[in-house]
Amino acid sequence: MKSIQITLAALLLLLVAACNATKLAQNENGGIGGTGISTGRISNFGSIFVNGVEYDVDSADFTRNDLLESNQQSYRIGEYVVVEGDVNPDGVTGKASKVNFSRSLQGNVTAVSGDGTTLAVMGQPVRSNVLTVFYGFNNIRDLTTTDKVEVSGVQNALGEWIATSIRKLTQSGEDWEVKGTIQHLDSSNQTFEVGGLTVAYGNAALHDLPNDIPEVGQFIRARSQQALAGMRMDASEVRLTSPTPTLSVGTKIRLEGVITRFTTSTNFAVNGLDAITTSGTRFEEGTANDLSLNALLEMEGTVAADGVIMANNVKVKESASISISLIQGAVSDIDSSTQQLTLGEGTTATIIVVDSATLWEDKTDIPASPMNFNALNNGNYLQAQVKRGNDGQWLALRVTRTNIGTPP
Repeated sequence: MKSIQITLAALLLLLVAACNATKLAQNENGGIGGTGISTGRISNFGSIFVNGVEYDVDSADFTRNDLLESNQQSYRIGEYVVVEGDVNPDGVTGKASKVNFSRSLQGNVTAVSGDGTTLAVMGQPVRSNVLTVFYGFNNIRDLTTTDKVEVSGVQNALGEWIATSIRKLTQSGEDWEVKGTIQHLDSSNQTFEVGGLTVAYGNAALHDLPNDIPEVGQFIRARSQQALAGMRMDASEVRLTSPTPTLSVGTKIRLEGVITRFTTSTNFAVNGLDAITTSGTRFEEGTANDLSLNALLEMEGTVAADGVIMANNVKVKESASISISLIQGAVSDIDSSTQQLTLGEGTTATIIVVDSATLWEDKTDIPASPMNFNALNNGNYLQAQVKRGNDGQWLALRVTRTNIGTPP
């Protein structure tokens, strides 16, 4: 009888362990498999690569700015998207059921700084970095206040939009759109402010606002089909929205973003979503000491009962203690078994490593599509944005193939 009880107890433990393994589906690299949500920039195509996962999109539904699209060709490298779907146990492949892109801003450039990194769009502060992908221009300094752009990205703790992509628009008929938090509400004149922009909502269709009344502190999206009158938008639509996806308890999430609240290395928020780390959290890139306000990172975890993300894996891309460097040169060696590239020769040679999260671009005269490791040849000229990995190697966050001499 005793042996039977032991056997039953052992079976029960095995069942519990199996259920937990199925629920978490944690792979050997510390990531989480299973159904969930991934938010981040598109780093490559072939399928769609987001946060280091290659998603099969053959059966996915595609949405771009509320409009249904037929395929992934509606998206661009660098655009910040939300992917719903399954991640396989290997942690680097999956199958998407939905892909959604919703721009952050679209409108007139109202200021351009001389530092080559910041600008204002309809009065909203926008900051680029070495990972921002530009379309239709090469540098922030190339833009003028006669230009109209579409911005994709996330907001930092200062309210700046950290752009993952900026596209210069060339076609007429594009709407103006702003997202942000309502400030300085004037109910009598039916206006409010978002950043430095005054939004008139008297003739706008109001969606999802309680009692159809805007309130200070609400995060909204305002659209207009009319050009701005100075720094005033006559909105045709105002919709209550959220800067983050809606997450239910138990949701598995992969999230790229910036730390918008920092209390300690175990208690902070990413893109406004509260998160905690524990002794079991794995720092695949960087350490807990590298976490700081406005740090750029990727995080994987599960939403707990209190709505907080329990982080099981963190990759710190850039912070006050981690910087991104530029390495460029001609390819002299390609090692497909280790995904390593050697740039330059002799004493100046540098080895860099790429992985499934590396963002790829091809700016040569005849660009490859998709551009990836397999498209490289010795002699190709590359510009690589890299950081030191925990193993001391140079890890490529972004690789661009260019014609020799093209400025970074």
